[in-house]
Amino acid sequence: MQKLVKDVEFRQRLGGVIVVASNAGGAWTPIGDITTTMLYIGGQVTTVPLLGNLIFPSVLCLIGAVGYEYLRMDAETPFERPASAETEEDAPEGQALVFWGGLLGMITVPVFTAVTQCPPWSGMMLVLGLLGVITSLLHEPDD
Repeated sequence: MQKLVKDVEFRQRLGGVIVVASNAGGAWTPIGDITTTMLYIGGQVTTVPLLGNLIFPSVLCLIGAVGYEYLRMDAETPFERPASAETEEDAPEGQALVFWGGLLGMITVPVFTAVTQCPPWSGMMLVLGLLGVITSLLHEPDD
């Protein structure tokens, strides 16, 4: 967000709204977080009742956070963007590997849990450990 928003205070408030929005959006889905995913796989929650019961509170949470920040904004203050650099920065080496590895790891946590009968947090710790090893191997020892 530093490339999009120059004002530090506004960037922090916008970051807070983004966190609230992502939490509100993930709360009403069966794959919103790993605990809900485990309950879904175990048959303890089903999609339609979960969506029906939680979508309205999630939307209210989002509207409340955005509305609060909207009321706090000063209409007279102009929105300033930082000057964009003419040169495009290259993505760091291994960025795609770490992204797709992390995504694949999170998706396979329910499978890991079902196969090993270990709690979901242990699968996530395994994924984080593997990502740590991958990023260590990607960077030179001098870093």
